[in-house]
Amino acid sequence: MKRSTIRSIIILAALLLSALLVVQTIWVMRAYRLQETQINYDITQSLKLVSQEIQRNLGDSSYLSDPVTQIDKSTFVVKILEPLDPYYAEQVLTREFKNQEINLNFEYNLYDCFNDSVIYTKAVYINEGMAQEKDDPSVKVNWKSEDGHYFSVFFPKKSEMVLARLKFWFYSSILLVVIVLFFTYTINVILKQKRLSEVKTDFINNMTHELKTPISTIALSSEVLMDSKIIEQPERLKNYAAIIQRENFRMQGQVEKVLQIASLEKEKIELNLKTLDFHQVITEVISNFSPLL
Repeated sequence: MKRSTIRSIIILAALLLSALLVVQTIWVMRAYRLQETQINYDITQSLKLVSQEIQRNLGDSSYLSDPVTQIDKSTFVVKILEPLDPYYAEQVLTREFKNQEINLNFEYNLYDCFNDSVIYTKAVYINEGMAQEKDDPSVKVNWKSEDGHYFSVFFPKKSEMVLARLKFWFYSSILLVVIVLFFTYTINVILKQKRLSEVKTDFINNMTHELKTPISTIALSSEVLMDSKIIEQPERLKNYAAIIQRENFRMQGQVEKVLQIASLEKEKIELNLKTLDFHQVITEVISNFSPLL
C-alpha cells in the first residue's frame, strides 16, 4: 500500500474519531443540563409541597402563587405567610426530600421580616441522619424587602447528585477514550512496522548491490586468469589475484555485517570508530572497478 494511501486513511480515521469525541462531549453536556433541570424541578416541586403543608399546619388557607424561587444553582427561597418553627421546618423538609428521593444534605435558613435578618440556620446531613446548628448561613441571600417570611434551602453537593445520574454517559465516554487510545496505539504500531519494512527493503536492495559488485569483479578477474597468456605477465596475474582476494574479503565483510545486523538488539549498538585514509579507499575502488571497465 502506498504511503499516501496510508496517510489518507489515518487522517480520515482521525477526523471521524475526533467528530465522535465532539458529539459525545455535546451529548454529555446536554445530559448534564437535562439531569440538572430535572433535579431542580424535583426540588422545586418538593418545596412547593412543603410550603402547602406548612400553610395547612398553620391553619392558613391562603394560596401562594409560585412560592419557590431558585436564586442560584444550589439555593432555593420559599415564601411563607407566618413565622416557622425551626424543628418543624426540618422535619417537613427531611420527610418530603426522602419521599422524592432527593438524598442530599442541605442547609436551611429562616428569615424574619420583622427584624429583617436570618434568625436560624441549620445544616442537615440527611444521609448521616444528623443535623448541626450554624451561626452564619453558607450562602448570603438578598431577601426581598416586602412583607413576608421566608426560608431558604441550600444544597452544597447538588452537583454530585447530577454527576451520579450520569454514570452511563461517563462509562460510555471512558470506553470511547479507550477506543481512541487503542486506535492511536494501533496506528503507531502500523507506522513503525511500515518504516521497518521500508528499511528492510532498502537494506536488501543495498546489500544486493554490495554483493553483486564483488561477484561481478571476481567473475571477470577469474576469466582473465583463465587466459593461458596471463602466465607470461606475472604482475598482471598478481594484480588480478589480489583483486579476487580483496573482493572475497569484501564479500565476507558484507556477510558478517548482515549477521551482525540480524543479531543486534536495540540500545546495544556500539560504533567502532577509526581513522580512515580516504585516498586509499578511492585507490582501492578504482582498482576493483578496473576489470569491469
